[in-house]
Amino acid sequence: MSYPSEPSLPTSDDILQDDESDDDQPLELVSGLTFASWDRFKKWLDRFALKEGFDHKIRTSEKEQGILKRVAYKCTKSGSHNPQITSDPIKRRNAFSSQVLCS
Repeated sequence: MSYPSEPSLPTSDDILQDDESDDDQPLELVSGLTFASWDRFKKWLDRFALKEGFDHKIRTSEKEQGILKRVAYKCTKSGSHNPQITSDPIKRRNAFSSQVLCS
């Protein structure tokens, strides 16, 4: 009688091989790029953002029956700051916004 082998946890060699296999995707944002999984895409996007010098966050995401179907990302500095000006100078703070109108 044979028993199925237990699944093993990934080793550091497996992780390194995964990272190396992501290197075959060019770090250039072009139409038609495809990825084997959301995790591979997220790794690629993190590397691309680091190379280009920006950070990103999820703007919206859509799931169907618990499965991620669509995600829209945006730059963390996108948008514009709309200050809530108060007439009381004591309540004003010396602060600035990191939003720079990138799109």
